[in-house]
Amino acid sequence: ELCDYQDEHGNIEVPDNYKRTPESSCLLDMWIKRQRTAFKAGKLDNDLIQKLEEVGVDLSGRARPFGYELDADWTSTYKELKKYSDANGNCNVPEGDGNLGAWVKAQREAYGEGQLNEHKAGMLQNLGFNFFSKGPLVSKDPWDSRFSELQAYHKLHGDTNVPRYFPLNLALGEFVHDLRTGYQHGALTEGRKKLLKDIGFTFVTSKGRKNTNKWDTTFEELKRYKAKHGTIDIPDSDKSNVVLAGWVSRQRRYQRDQTLKKDRYEKLKAFGFDFGGPAQVRSSWETQYQAIVEFKEEHGHLKIPTNYEPNPSLYFWVGTQRQSYKHGKLSEERIEKLTELGIDLEIQQSRERPKGKSGPAFLNPKEWDRCFDCLVKYKEEHGDCNVSQREEKDRLGSFCHYMRYYHKQGKLSDEQTKKLADIGFSFNIIDSRWSDKYEELVAFNEENGSCDVPLGHSLYAWVMYQRQAFKNGKLAEDRTDLFRKINFKLEVASRAGRKSTGEATSPTVAEKVDRDEYLSELWEKSYNEMVAYKEKYGNCKIPVNYTANPSLGAWAFAQRMAHKKGKLSEERVAKLTEIGFALGEKK
Repeated sequence: ELCDYQDEHGNIEVPDNYKRTPESSCLLDMWIKRQRTAFKAGKLDNDLIQKLEEVGVDLSGRARPFGYELDADWTSTYKELKKYSDANGNCNVPEGDGNLGAWVKAQREAYGEGQLNEHKAGMLQNLGFNFFSKGPLVSKDPWDSRFSELQAYHKLHGDTNVPRYFPLNLALGEFVHDLRTGYQHGALTEGRKKLLKDIGFTFVTSKGRKNTNKWDTTFEELKRYKAKHGTIDIPDSDKSNVVLAGWVSRQRRYQRDQTLKKDRYEKLKAFGFDFGGPAQVRSSWETQYQAIVEFKEEHGHLKIPTNYEPNPSLYFWVGTQRQSYKHGKLSEERIEKLTELGIDLEIQQSRERPKGKSGPAFLNPKEWDRCFDCLVKYKEEHGDCNVSQREEKDRLGSFCHYMRYYHKQGKLSDEQTKKLADIGFSFNIIDSRWSDKYEELVAFNEENGSCDVPLGHSLYAWVMYQRQAFKNGKLAEDRTDLFRKINFKLEVASRAGRKSTGEATSPTVAEKVDRDEYLSELWEKSYNEMVAYKEKYGNCKIPVNYTANPSLGAWAFAQRMAHKKGKLSEERVAKLTEIGFALGEKK
């Protein structure tokens, strides 16, 4: 759908709440935001990253615009290079090989002059593009080829300190490492030593010198990274700079352990190096911050529920920021970012217990009257007093909870008890919920002429529980009488009773049919959810820990295990195979 939008509009700047067709269940702008979140969390497959970058999606962005400026000609030639890479296993197009060769040469020159933007360089790097190759080999000797690449590196960077695990050209990093090793063992010819000296190659002759040189080389690499990205916080999703990220982490650890050499500390400090927490912690902070930005964009507010399904930790993360702010452990930069977003970092004091005062919550007469008035308004608006304990507005959830507790303890005055009872407040929330279900059953009886609730109905599990409670002698007499009034059958014949009356077969079969029918309905329900999943994502590769619908992930796993053990019927195997569900092989 994103490609279709791009073809039609010439860009990927999808409007808010955009649907490709009225029947589509996918909001395309929200889908792009979810891909960004997955990318920042390191959960996006490489092939999907490449596809998104090919259409110009800026995966590291925070808000709009969604995409980079990519001209059509560049993208078209890039696709040609990808085909060449797939066919030949590399991107080493000879410079004289038509338009593609000339284009490849132009990309290397643009990179060397610092004119190739980060996004284009990243796309080429994902193909394994060698930014330092000089076109056709100058000779058939691989050493000459690598030396020409080293010359190109020297021309660009002004030195020959290529990191051993250089992400843009791993072979060149290994080549430089081997040169220094060969020099130490006297394996380099005089002619090659001269060529290397002419370009200022640094030969390492001692272990101490080698370590110093390596540290300085990585430090220079960090400088280049910051110049390019504006930060030294390397995200977990940047797989091309894993070694550099590890080096940064070690410098912080050495400083905490007081084992970092003084000259290195001074160099890093002058550079503006942040010796704070590990990169991964900051990366995690940025990931959560981005998640809350996207929450506000989607919902228009910052009232995150405690059980927010896509990210249950987000609610508690906000509380952690307030605690960090309270204890002076939140940096100015983060305070500014959170405040600009609209997060109030001040921890609100409890109304029922002002500072310097004590006493039971909500029993102050003025506070009680205020909360009672709010409860009356709640009933006028909702028709009942069934306030969730998590309701934060006017602290009604806590108020109702305390009223039930105080009533049980005998701490409410007669007047307060009467006022609450007059507006229909239930002092026993369990009784209240039972009464609601009973009223549903009465309504069902009036509508259908019986209390035989069918399998799959919302009341089915509840009525079965009541029968079980009656059988175990745990159903209160008043509730038993209420069931008798509407002719609800509480008794279920025992298996022994069936045998004594000579009717063992029929009830048992009926009971089994009910169970099989129930399980069959559950299977069909999960199957339909899997069909919907495929329509949305284009495949049936649902993870076992699929957070949006955990039961569906577990169900998919169960089908594969049942098939493996030969316990899945042929009909179900056929249905799952038809939608492309991979069952695996039987034992």
